[in-house]
Amino acid sequence: MKFSKLFVKIAQAMKGNRFVVLQGGSSSSKTYSTAQMLIIQALKSEKRKLVSVVAETIPHLKRGVMRDFFKILIEQGFYSEDYHNKTDSTYKLGRWTIEFFSADNDAKLRGARRDILFVNECNRITWDAFTQLEIRTRDKIFLDFNPVSRFWVHSKLMNPNNSYSFIKSTYLDNVDHLTGQPLLEESIIKAIESRKPVFDTEGNILSGDEQFWKVYGLGEVGSMEGVIFNNW
Repeated sequence: MKFSKLFVKIAQAMKGNRFVVLQGGSSSSKTYSTAQMLIIQALKSEKRKLVSVVAETIPHLKRGVMRDFFKILIEQGFYSEDYHNKTDSTYKLGRWTIEFFSADNDAKLRGARRDILFVNECNRITWDAFTQLEIRTRDKIFLDFNPVSRFWVHSKLMNPNNSYSFIKSTYLDNVDHLTGQPLLEESIIKAIESRKPVFDTEGNILSGDEQFWKVYGLGEVGSMEGVIFNNW
């Protein structure tokens, strides 16, 4: 299994912190590396734990974190139909149970407690929904998002009263942590970099997309509420 530079940063950020906040641009491996971390922790652990993986809706779950999670299991030979309850959307991995559900499921939001929480694309859920999840989580909480604009992570969660690590990542963090070789296809790298803005001497933009590059290229907070970019 290959690990990105971001995976190593996540491993370091987990030490002593309840929240691991993953703000990043497109294809920085935020979701993939967090899924890898959960899988490795589950295989190493001797304790029974419940992990909740949550996204805005079931379609978001299926085409995002669930796809990454099961891709890793299958590629590494860890997957077994016997441990996959597709009806309940759970998977038994070692002594851990990983459950997948959407934030629009009110019964799940206010349901049983868990040990670990991973909220994928957390900027798509409300602060109230997150609060219901957070107060029922005993240990670690992972949150990842593209920083399209400021939201509750910046205004409410990241404050001196909370124990958190903040990681800002870009596609340049999606490289092998040992060799530095890109783990992304060259076509994806070129697609991201093609949006980098080029300015004339007077500061007028000649090509590219300044806001897109800021958010999806550099992983910095933008001001793109209401702007939709497909497939990123």
